[in-house]
Amino acid sequence: MTNNNIYTNSIFRDLADIFKRKKRMFIFGYFVFLSVIIILFFALPWIFPNVSIKLFNGFQEFAVPYNSEIVNGQVRKKVLWLNGFKIEELNQGNLLAVIDGNTNSIWIEEVVNIDWESNEVITSFDGLLARRTSFDNIKGLFDREASAFGVFYYSVSSPPGLIIMTIAIILSLLVGYYGFVNNVSTYYRKFKEKYQHEKISN
Repeated sequence: MTNNNIYTNSIFRDLADIFKRKKRMFIFGYFVFLSVIIILFFALPWIFPNVSIKLFNGFQEFAVPYNSEIVNGQVRKKVLWLNGFKIEELNQGNLLAVIDGNTNSIWIEEVVNIDWESNEVITSFDGLLARRTSFDNIKGLFDREASAFGVFYYSVSSPPGLIIMTIAIILSLLVGYYGFVNNVSTYYRKFKEKYQHEKISN
């Protein structure tokens, strides 16, 4: 085999290696784009709340469901979906998410009566006991309990969840970059220097 054939085969072999490495860069770019989309998706309730409400047909709260069983003075909270509302559209029988001033928790309670003069709503958690709540302490109308995905979304979209997820994604991308992508530009530069030198020598 002549020197020219050896030289040509060496070029083709190194070019094939470069294309293979360039493919890694393309795949890495795709994962960066996908990571940004994932972060934005879970951050929707914070950066674009109105878009999030329209997309999911409501917003989420960690609250005590209506008529939940009280055991040893404690109740179990769940992730629930709520809807916005207009005060003038309130009716008896509506299930509202109201803020309990004593515990700062959210409870789902049924509207028993509405005191328009005092701007208060009279609600009951269990159909037996009732209390007054200011219109300002109403978070929304109860819509539905969250599914398994809804609970997962609520957990990840919370501030701690977002921080942990973002850090995990950034670390994964850094490992991918320095482990599989960073050497592409270095290899390409060495390739050019190598064959420029050989061309001058020939």
